[in-house]
Amino acid sequence: MEVIKGYTLLKPLSLSGRVFLAKRNDTKNLVVIKKDKLINLEREYRALQSCASDGICKVSNFVKENLLLELVYYPNVRTLLSFSDNDYKLLPEIFQKVITLLDYCHHCGYIHGDIKPSNILISPSNKVMLIDFGASLPIGTLYASLESYQLTPMSNAGMPKTALPIVDWQALYYYLNMVLAQGYSDIAKELHNVQEILAKKMVKSDFY
Repeated sequence: MEVIKGYTLLKPLSLSGRVFLAKRNDTKNLVVIKKDKLINLEREYRALQSCASDGICKVSNFVKENLLLELVYYPNVRTLLSFSDNDYKLLPEIFQKVITLLDYCHHCGYIHGDIKPSNILISPSNKVMLIDFGASLPIGTLYASLESYQLTPMSNAGMPKTALPIVDWQALYYYLNMVLAQGYSDIAKELHNVQEILAKKMVKSDFY
């Protein structure tokens, strides 16, 4: 495993090999370390600073010389990806909370850009948090103007060439449809209500 000055890497947290659970050698605190190109880290840092709130993952340090972001580690949380059939009744509430967080990010002038179950954290008290702002961009940014950028291919096929809120709404709508396909009849009405909200936001964001 890669050696990073000032940190002991404990385990990778992503398939990309750029995100690690680590321990600071000075404080012994657990943190999340993200390695990337400087231009990408600077972009993510600006997004996290601009959208800072309780529902957005927090950055604790930006070490430019080591090309890394140090992010707060949240123990005892799980991603939406880990939800089981026993948790499904929480889904309408979770979707509503994600919508609220995305509205907040858009109000701050940014899209998240990579909304998917693995980037949505849920605490034991059902608090929701968005993580991984590596694809976040200021609203109105032209993708063609960037050296590199990231999108969730499965959910953002055919997206505009501009970073608009519809990128986030369509990604969340895609996952909601996957949940609806599971046939949870006792929460179907609540999920369809969320679907209507997202459909309206997708139309509105065409003109954002």
